[in-house]
Amino acid sequence: MPLPFARPWRHPKTGMYWFRRRVPKELQPLLGRCEERRTLGTKEPALARTRYLRAAVEIDERWELLRRLAAAVAPPEGAPGGGTEVPSDRHRSDTRPFGNDSGRVASAPSSIASVPSAPTGSVPWRPTFEAYAAEAKLAPSTIKRWAGVLTALEEAIGTDDLALVTRGDLIAWKRDLLASGREPRTVRDAHIAATKALMNWAVANGHLETNPASGIVVAVPDKPLLRDRDFTDGEANRILCVSKSVGTGPRIGVQLGPLRKLGTARLN
Repeated sequence: MPLPFARPWRHPKTGMYWFRRRVPKELQPLLGRCEERRTLGTKEPALARTRYLRAAVEIDERWELLRRLAAAVAPPEGAPGGGTEVPSDRHRSDTRPFGNDSGRVASAPSSIASVPSAPTGSVPWRPTFEAYAAEAKLAPSTIKRWAGVLTALEEAIGTDDLALVTRGDLIAWKRDLLASGREPRTVRDAHIAATKALMNWAVANGHLETNPASGIVVAVPDKPLLRDRDFTDGEANRILCVSKSVGTGPRIGVQLGPLRKLGTARLN
């Protein structure tokens, strides 16, 4: 039976092409997911096909390596624990980073029940963000703005699962935001900063292994200096001339005294 998504998949909203392929059943317990997905970082069909083929070769090689490793550690037939025996709890805990032991995770206590832990292979951003916002005591305006940023990220990469977000996804997202006309400072201080902060919290609390947003930067050009902050000699001279023509009453003298001294110093 042919695998679904045997060619680049185009996101209906962003137009970005993706690599998607169903994980073979024998490898799903090791990978903890049933589908491989990653952004191809392009909207051009020809380039997407080329990158899709490269990604397919890489995925096939990784799966073949996993099959060999699984065969190497499997006990021989007839030995205790061989055949189709269900792994014990001890064995499942030893392979915890690679598996999807939903039963064990469900029975394990958790300080934040609404946030799935890393071994489940799924970390939806909404409950994770709610827990982070409550602990960090974020302002309502910050919560509203960051929720919009994370919703935009979900629409761009096609998933709400933080565990599936890769560094390539975030770089492509940053590039698309800048190409759409977003200010670099906004992309840096809102989009990337919010994503990086949430994922840092998820890593610190054991929901993610690594933060793919770490190290991603946005180059923000310096604002051009249109003029010097001080008055020019001509400006100071004009202000002094106007002050003399208005008068030198007590109130005006008090207001313009420091300015007159400044202008006199600049002229000397």
